[in-house]
Amino acid sequence: MGTITRTVQSTSTQEVSTATYKGWNLSFTAESDATGVKRVSLQGNKAGSYVNAHLYAAERNSNVSFAQGDYDADLASAIIAEMEAMVEATTEEE
Repeated sequence: MGTITRTVQSTSTQEVSTATYKGWNLSFTAESDATGVKRVSLQGNKAGSYVNAHLYAAERNSNVSFAQGDYDADLASAIIAEMEAMVEATTEEE
């Protein structure tokens, strides 16, 4: 599994970032409050295939789904790892 490198734009309550991973164009949105990231969502596409993912920080509940193409376990693992790292980064800053 590789790692994802994101380009980030942020405000006090929302961070939007983009990345490419093995040809996939990915867009992350992290929603936060004063205590840290609460939810991370992702939308991505590659050659007519689509991926959506969500991570809810409090429950560490995540979901990755694919449409118009096969399930990509490597991409799903990389997405979850990146989303968890986004949540952990805000936890470590406290």
